[in-house]
Amino acid sequence: FVGGQNIGGYAQDGKWEHRTGVGMPLGAPATIMPCKDGHVWMLALEPGQWNGLVEVMGNPDWAQIDLFQDMFQRAQNADMIYPLIEEWTMQHSKWEIMEKCQAAGAPVAAVFTVAEVQAHPHLEARDYFVDVDHPVLGTVRTLGAPFKLPASPGGPHAPAPLLGQHDDEVERELEAFEQQQGGAH
Repeated sequence: FVGGQNIGGYAQDGKWEHRTGVGMPLGAPATIMPCKDGHVWMLALEPGQWNGLVEVMGNPDWAQIDLFQDMFQRAQNADMIYPLIEEWTMQHSKWEIMEKCQAAGAPVAAVFTVAEVQAHPHLEARDYFVDVDHPVLGTVRTLGAPFKLPASPGGPHAPAPLLGQHDDEVERELEAFEQQQGGAH
């Protein structure tokens, strides 16, 4: 998604665009915004999305001026609009912003830290993180399966092997295979 416009532009025109930073050059708001307890990713380009965001922000007067009436004008005036939006985001938590904006039809997502991801209720409810006993490190919390099927729940059941841990076993299996094939290759 993030590189989609560059890939399409290169395929069509043979031109590679320069880096544009976090936002999108053809529409705004489309960026990561700071908030009271971290950051949110905000993408409110289409009229319904923008109107939802404006409503959640309390319909500020500045949002009604002509410079901000479509995503292209907002992008051209990003240096003006982002500080105004940030004034609002800095007064609210990422969860509050995300939930209110999503309810209003504005695609906004909280940007979580690693610790917040591990404690996320959605992932906890699905046992996404699992503990695995490692021979050197002890118990290690790691990623489980991204999906679970009744007959094959998946996920790691053992830690990754230590360097050389299975060398003897692999060598024996390789020798047996070579003997079955009629000698070493």
